[in-house]
Amino acid sequence: MKEVSKLLELAITGIPQNITLAYALANSQGIDLEKTLLEEYPIEWARQYIFTKNEGIYTTNDIFQKLITSYSLEIFDSNLTTLPDSLGKLQQLTSLEISHHCFQEIPACIKQLVNLKQLILPHGGITEIPHWIDQLTHLNHLNIGDNYLTSVPKELGNISKLETLHIDQNQLQILPNELENLEELKTLNIAHNYFETFPLNLEMFSELEFLHFSNNYIIDIPEAIGQCKQLCQLHIANNPILSFPEVIYDLPKLVHLHFSYDKEIPLFSSTEWVRLNKFNSINIEGLFVTEIPKEIGQLVEIRSLKISNTKIKSIPKEIGNLNLEDLSICNNMFLTQIPKEIEEIQSLTELNLSNNQLIQIPKEIGNLSNIIYSLDLSHNQLTEIPKEIGQLTKLVYQLNFSYNQLTTLPKEIGQLHKLELLDISNNQIDFLPEEISNMKNLWEVKIEENPLQKENLPPNLQQLID
Repeated sequence: MKEVSKLLELAITGIPQNITLAYALANSQGIDLEKTLLEEYPIEWARQYIFTKNEGIYTTNDIFQKLITSYSLEIFDSNLTTLPDSLGKLQQLTSLEISHHCFQEIPACIKQLVNLKQLILPHGGITEIPHWIDQLTHLNHLNIGDNYLTSVPKELGNISKLETLHIDQNQLQILPNELENLEELKTLNIAHNYFETFPLNLEMFSELEFLHFSNNYIIDIPEAIGQCKQLCQLHIANNPILSFPEVIYDLPKLVHLHFSYDKEIPLFSSTEWVRLNKFNSINIEGLFVTEIPKEIGQLVEIRSLKISNTKIKSIPKEIGNLNLEDLSICNNMFLTQIPKEIEEIQSLTELNLSNNQLIQIPKEIGNLSNIIYSLDLSHNQLTEIPKEIGQLTKLVYQLNFSYNQLTTLPKEIGQLHKLELLDISNNQIDFLPEEISNMKNLWEVKIEENPLQKENLPPNLQQLID
């Protein structure tokens, strides 16, 4: 037994030559080292869930070496219900990520992984965080989002190095005051829970950069948020917030604001919208949002605007006043048209109009001559594309018309010589203009779910589809 221990000690160095030597010495002494390794380490478990599945490594030797030299293990869509106790032997691990699991509790073997810096266990059935969590003293990133937590242990507040905490999409109503000891926290995500008031004193989080508490029942944003001088992103959408604290405008580093509002209880008066110019990026979201006010045209300083998951029926023409680089108007179930004034946003380089109910696109879209990265018109009710689309000659990365009611494309599309990806899938297209063969930079074309006959396609498209 003593000799077996020595051979194991040699093998677990992870050095290939040492492992080979350990096997050789074991064989010369009639010791079945492989059997011992299989008993002592989670090799068969790793063979099933990690290495052979993803990388084609099959031998016990290979898997053993990989296990004891890896600093990170990742398993996705595993449906695991537990972890082998022997996983706790892999104390060199600094990152463990297991998503879409079936854990009801965090496996006890994780307690032995004392060098973990990242523990990521989202999308499962975890109902509680164990009290031993503070034994993972090196932890700086903890993600237990999208589980079934109803409480958080006070011991979590003892992990002084914790910088990122995701406990979103759970069933939490309160948090222990001890979490206010997490002075190094930079990211706090408590979205999609059942908080009625903000559960912590924000004065204690001077290093906080990212704060996400959307989709709760919070009425008031605490004035203490003014102490979060490092805050860069604030997500407060889908809360019944009654007022917007003045101190938020004074946060020196805050550049991204994600919010929603109710027409009956406006978050901003008509004269206050202009103050949102202090932000670089704004995201307006929520089913209570039924109208975008014309005052949005005052936000001439912002560079990125997203309007999503609302009940709006139109966009005010004043949007043409903006100097955006990135505009996303998507997932709005009642939006049927876009104003032609969109052509005036000459600074646009990316435009996303997907997942609405658009029945037509204004021909003026062709005047957006600086769109470079992407134009996404997918998942709408479009029956035709204006010929002016051919004027977007700088467009490089993606043009997406998928999931519409198109029967053909304008011949002018052939002028988009720089375009690399074209998606026209899930339409009713039975004919493509021959000019499309002029698009020499295309490297991917998606045409599935159309009545197109492959033999009728231009040769360059046939090659891409093959």
